[in-house]
Amino acid sequence: MRTFLHTLRFLWALNNKKIEGKAPRSIRLTRGDFSTEADVYSPVMAKQHQGTIVFIHGMTLSGHKDPRIIALCRAAERAGYLAIAPHFPKIACCEMNPVSVENIDQVIHAIAEDPNLSQGSRVAVFTASFSGLLGLCAVSRLKTAPLVNHFCAVGSSFDPETVCLSVLDRPDADEGVKWVLLKNFLPDDDIKDARIYRGLELAAEEAFNNQPYTQFHDYLKTADTTVRQRLLELYQQVQEKRPMGDLCATKIRQFADQLLTNASLSQLDCRVFLLHSTDDNIIASGESVKLHQQLQKLSIPSDILVTPLLKHADVKITLGTFLEVFKMMRIFHHYLAGLHEDVPTAPQDEAVAN
Repeated sequence: MRTFLHTLRFLWALNNKKIEGKAPRSIRLTRGDFSTEADVYSPVMAKQHQGTIVFIHGMTLSGHKDPRIIALCRAAERAGYLAIAPHFPKIACCEMNPVSVENIDQVIHAIAEDPNLSQGSRVAVFTASFSGLLGLCAVSRLKTAPLVNHFCAVGSSFDPETVCLSVLDRPDADEGVKWVLLKNFLPDDDIKDARIYRGLELAAEEAFNNQPYTQFHDYLKTADTTVRQRLLELYQQVQEKRPMGDLCATKIRQFADQLLTNASLSQLDCRVFLLHSTDDNIIASGESVKLHQQLQKLSIPSDILVTPLLKHADVKITLGTFLEVFKMMRIFHHYLAGLHEDVPTAPQDEAVAN
């Protein structure tokens, strides 16, 4: 009953557009050669919090200050949990780099090894979109797996190569994500040219923010002929929704291979929760379904919910049928239950789809 009430508070706070509370305290998390800022949201009323949740932000320039991360942390805080939102510079810059797996790994160790943050217990991880796969790779490492009891990913992927190529080839895929992939995976002749790279950055920023390509076109006016022609060619391909996977296939494959190094799903020691939007136009819901099936084969306790209540990586709950809301409540109830215990809760494996 207690955890059910925590779940209600969490979902109610998450759906409240005006979540207020005291300002989070800022700390530095340091381990090895990585040091980063993190915001800590502490429950006001509870003498001892119910568990620690680490929120890993997605690819947004706001990083851990993204309104969606703040809303999640406020909701967790309101429900009695200690919420920690670290900043990951490479992820915030939309840099798709396996180094981010190492950085997430270092942050989890830094939090777990600080009794003031973890209370000496295992922590939970909550993340979304491409960061979901980065986080999963980190928590499936041999030395990191025992530190995490629950892992939740919203709108995440299973096969990075397939997802990236699909986004570049699908006419209906998000333009901002296409530009991010081009910025990361075009041949070196393009992205190692600082002038072309800057144009790709401007296009990605404006597309992500649903703005007209004003800065991008102003930049073209100042570029030399070769740079301008190359950027215009890419712009026309994006606007005309032409398949572009072939341009980036080699580097995407290399990235996927590097990403999965030193990570194995069979080493997971936590319960995994997968949430996905029914109509995700960035990462298809089939990615979470495939991941869930793989986890089942490995006997990793897991839950999945594919629902119209979500929008890609945004877990803001909209009005829907009672059944869909009930399914969502059940997923979060299982996720929040037992976060403060040393051993993850593992009720029977179940899948809830559509």
